[in-house]
Amino acid sequence: FRVDTESLLRVQWVGCPEKANEEYVITEITDAIVTHPKAKEIHFELGPSLVYYGGALGLIENAVTTILIKNSSFSCSDITLKGDFLKEVSTEEIKAYKFLAKCNFSK
Repeated sequence: FRVDTESLLRVQWVGCPEKANEEYVITEITDAIVTHPKAKEIHFELGPSLVYYGGALGLIENAVTTILIKNSSFSCSDITLKGDFLKEVSTEEIKAYKFLAKCNFSK
């Protein structure tokens, strides 16, 4: 996790998580937000290796959902997803997810 400014929190997802680590990953992200209460924007930088994780979109959706539930000051418009992983994901796949579909994307 990296804070570029007081208002911007960058979450870099590098590597391919194991299925058993999903809850840990989400907890780490939400803890980082609590640690940086002035953050108003979150950028997920998604590495290309996430493509090898079959549940990557579901994991990202769970993280976004948890952020929105635990931090009512955030909305989907405050979350941007970008990175090489998105080159391998179609718009149709993203539309299947309630909150991901409403986030900002930068391919």
